[in-house]
Amino acid sequence: MSAFSRYATIQIGLTGVQSSAILLVANLGAIVSFIPIGIFSSKFGRKFTIQLGVALLTFIFFYNVFLSAI
Repeated sequence: MSAFSRYATIQIGLTGVQSSAILLVANLGAIVSFIPIGIFSSKFGRKFTIQLGVALLTFIFFYNVFLSAI
């Protein structure tokens, strides 16, 4: 049992199957996104790709903070 599965079953109240399904979807999403991100990184450079990712994550986090405040 992974740490996430333990957390999901104890704290959130999910079943083992539900927590495993969440991990499966997350891993599949990561695998599917690796190839396009690698192509983008080869075309525009690794540093720019990382900076773009950090900027997008920062924007999304701040957007969600202000959105939840409404």
